[in-house]
Amino acid sequence: MMAMMNDPPMAVGPTKTSFLEDMGRMRGGLPKLVMVLAINTTIAVFIALIVMMIAPDLPWKVVALGFLQCLVYSNSIGFLVAYSLGGLYSWLTSLPTLAGVMLLNLLLIVSGILGDQLGRAISNLFLPMQLLPEWMRKENRLIDYLVSAAICILVGNLVYFYLNLRARWEQSKERLRQQELFQERLWKLKAEAELSALQARIHPHFLFNTLNSIASLVRENPELAESIIEKLAGLFRYSLASSRSPSVALENELAFVKSYLEIEKIRLGRRLQFAVTADDLSTKVRIPGLLLQPIVENAVQHGIAPKETGGTVNVHAGIEAERCVITVMDDGSGFGGTDPPDGYALENIRERLMAAFGAGAQLKVDRTPDGWTRVSMNLPSRVEDGE
Repeated sequence: MMAMMNDPPMAVGPTKTSFLEDMGRMRGGLPKLVMVLAINTTIAVFIALIVMMIAPDLPWKVVALGFLQCLVYSNSIGFLVAYSLGGLYSWLTSLPTLAGVMLLNLLLIVSGILGDQLGRAISNLFLPMQLLPEWMRKENRLIDYLVSAAICILVGNLVYFYLNLRARWEQSKERLRQQELFQERLWKLKAEAELSALQARIHPHFLFNTLNSIASLVRENPELAESIIEKLAGLFRYSLASSRSPSVALENELAFVKSYLEIEKIRLGRRLQFAVTADDLSTKVRIPGLLLQPIVENAVQHGIAPKETGGTVNVHAGIEAERCVITVMDDGSGFGGTDPPDGYALENIRERLMAAFGAGAQLKVDRTPDGWTRVSMNLPSRVEDGE
């Protein structure tokens, strides 16, 4: 109790007032008034039971009147204590331990004596006190004051102790919630940092291959090289725009991939055929920027380019079972074994999917029975960031 007087809980987040402060500022509301009334009624019942034990032969009318008198006294004292203590709550908790405890109990004693006076006045005014036995009507102010003060000190300290414990518990819950929100924010920042780092590892690879294509055409076909440079400028703009957001619309990513394939078609000519298609429902799905380009680049560089007769790259996106499925297929030279060799950048793609969607995304690489290499992604069909 003394430690609580000297060390009130620190507020976390929005400032919250205590039960006693609300009562002292006349804004406790019906639930808090009911709680004070319940405590006062419990005390009245307890005292009435003691009286019945002392004098078990009292008529029921006398018992009922005695209970009403106890109820008037307990509420007069109880509400006076609640409002006076609530008004001085902040001041009391700011004092040193010993001074706070002494003033708390002094306040309880004064409230008990004043409440006793108020209860006596109300009882004499509204209750038929003449029906009570003489021994119950006989006044002994000193004993009455001592009993009222003792009850106030006992009950007041118990209630004050309980409310402080509850306030600390609520503060602890709020602090834990704030810590969880902070950790969630840190995880999100970490994921965003990982995405940016992975994008930075992918961009140079793409640009290096594109610049190699331009360099090989500058002397042989300047007009074609200029056309590639213009398309590359558009890719640069998209690349910069996508780096400023954690996700992009799938339709924009597909347009970017189509521009990339057009650049590669200028370089490879008839050896490269391609098709980029999507269902209408899938075009608004959000995915990390530049997610598809490395996969399409793999299909061109490792599948189509090494093959003398070239081949076809098909990119398709659709909605299946309320999930977005994106497939990149090529009928190029393919790869041996069950896993693609190093240099396919698929590990980076998996890491980006994990950072963006967690376990909610899958990446699969396989060969179809008719010899096509297929890379498929199964993603949540989000249509807004963070949804």
